[in-house]
Order: sequence, then C-alpha cells, then structure tokens
Amino acid sequence: MSPELRRLYSIRMWAALSPLLALLLNLYFCNIIVPAILFLCFKDTTPQAVPFFKRVLNFQISWTIWLIVGCIILMLIAGVGFFLTAAGHAREPGVAIFWVPVLLWVLLVIAYMIVFLVFTIIMLVRANSRPDYVPPLTIRFFKD
Repeated sequence: MSPELRRLYSIRMWAALSPLLALLLNLYFCNIIVPAILFLCFKDTTPQAVPFFKRVLNFQISWTIWLIVGCIILMLIAGVGFFLTAAGHAREPGVAIFWVPVLLWVLLVIAYMIVFLVFTIIMLVRANSRPDYVPPLTIRFFKD
C-alpha cells in the first residue's frame, strides 16, 4: 500500500471515529473535547479533513447547548408548578401542575437522546461518502 493511500485511509478512519468517540464519551462535555483534540491534532497534517472535524465540533457544541437550554426551561416550568402546588393554588396538589412538566422533561430528554444518536450515526456513515453533511439545528461556530 502506498504512503498516500495509507494516509487517505487514516484520514477517513479518524473522520469516521470523531463522531463515534464523541457519542461514546458523551459525559462531562467529553463529546466536545474529543473532536476538539482531533481537530487540533490533524489541522496541520490533513487539511482536507479539517472541514469535517469542524462540522463535528459544531454539531457537538450546538446540541449540547440545545440540551442545556431545554433542561433549564423545563426545570423552570417544573419549579413554577412546584411553587404553585406548594402555595395551594392547585386542587390536587402535585398531580397536574408539578408532575406533567417533569414527565414532559423526561420525554424530551429521551427524544433528544434518540435524535442525537440518529444524527451521530448519519454523520458517522457519511464521513466517507459525503463529508459535507451538516445535521439540522447545528450552529456554525467554526466556518468551513
């Protein structure tokens, strides 16, 4: 195998592993740190892979922001429901006002995780065939 072909396979392998590693290490912001490290390691040696690593990093940052914002909003809604229940403004304390937003929060987090998993798998599959894929709701922090 020629050195150029070996280098091309190495680039494709790291480009495919970037979203997969981010998905597996989706704990304590490692989903952002891993693509950032890969981007910093390969930005000088493989300029053709840099746009893909930027897209992965944009995707991870954007979806982490969406998760944090969604959790804050739903916690505020549940908190308001809790205080209304505690103040006696609900006929059945704690049933409708507090538990419905908590259930909604749980369902939305599960839906977020499923959609995040699907988009990560799509990005993983398209790393070799179509590296210009950008998942929906991705904010472009780093331009290509």
